[in-house]
Amino acid sequence: MIVTPPAAPSRTLAGGGSVAWRCLVRRGMLHSETESVDHVRLPAGAVFAPPGTDGVESAWLVLRGSGTVNETAVGPGDVVLVPAGGALRAGGEQPAALEAGAGGLEFLWVAVLPAAVSDVLPPRSPVAS
Repeated sequence: MIVTPPAAPSRTLAGGGSVAWRCLVRRGMLHSETESVDHVRLPAGAVFAPPGTDGVESAWLVLRGSGTVNETAVGPGDVVLVPAGGALRAGGEQPAALEAGAGGLEFLWVAVLPAAVSDVLPPRSPVAS
């Protein structure tokens, strides 16, 4: 795993606001099933629907604030599980989209390789350096 030193988050324009985003941890080569762990802060009304999530499964852990995921309310402590491909099965295949409520929303995004991929990777033995 590659741990990113603390610094100011990146800013991305999305959903009418500036999203603060910081990758805390990401994998190096194929030495972990965890693709990355990101800290994301959405301003009120911003929508988080990341492109390029094909091939990873995600867990969004809400830390602060409130919002909706495809019209379902979420708040602190809630976890949204998004299968590989990014589609939720709520009334059919629907891309996962997290919209921040009036006070904004802060969450951790953990992206992991699906079992179908990690099961065929060669065995790895972590070595402390």
